[in-house]
Amino acid sequence: MLANASVLDPSPDATALRTALTMTTLIAAAYFIGCWMLFGATLGMRIAGIRVADATTGAPLSGGQAFRRFLVLWIIGPLAFLVMLVRRDAKRQAWYDLAGNTIVVQ
Repeated sequence: MLANASVLDPSPDATALRTALTMTTLIAAAYFIGCWMLFGATLGMRIAGIRVADATTGAPLSGGQAFRRFLVLWIIGPLAFLVMLVRRDAKRQAWYDLAGNTIVVQ
């Protein structure tokens, strides 16, 4: 046992895990938000031939739109695909598209 350690102190492993998860989230946020704002698409979206745009004007996303889209996508995570299967509308927008007022176009 460490000299001045308490049973109430977080373990070094828990602290390292928390730091790694925080850094991973920040890197992912910077990548997705930056790509959506600058290019309208991530690398994978460009390969697939699709891009994301403002649902009203068709213009590139603002920072707020990209952030809201990422936040909702991050929260629902792996359930995003299931949400798209259940929710049906003419524009085929998922919850994260509705949150950011965005649409995916070819």
